Amino acid sequence: MATMPKPRDVHYYKPTWMDRQFAKALKKLDAKQRQKCLQWLELLTKALAVCTHPRNDPRLASFDPSPYDRVIKVKDLYEYRKGNRVRAVACVRSEWALLLTVTVSHDHERMQRLLQQHRTEIATWRPRGA
Repeated sequence: MATMPKPRDVHYYKPTWMDRQFAKALKKLDAKQRQKCLQWLELLTKALAVCTHPRNDPRLASFDPSPYDRVIKVKDLYEYRKGNRVRAVACVRSEWALLLTVTVSHDHERMQRLLQQHRTEIATWRPRGA
């Protein structure tokens, strides 16, 4: 019988994850849309914790994953989508995942600006104790 791999830890890069602009956009959504978005993010977090591959694992298929190499050259960046508006970018390694940016309004410019501003910190980020 095959053993299940150890789930990876999922972290949030606080300076860019759910930043002020995201919070404002989320607040503008009606309660039902806001709840759906937060549930989607929770499901994404759980799927990233157990997936075998950040793009090809069937558990991530509904998140429409794709490599994200638009702004910064950091290994293992992926974009996840819900419909045509909600997006999240994460760095996914075998031992951990780091959620970097999220938008509910397809605000790619803001996401790219945040990633660019924090590119050095993101590129060198590691979980405590790693």
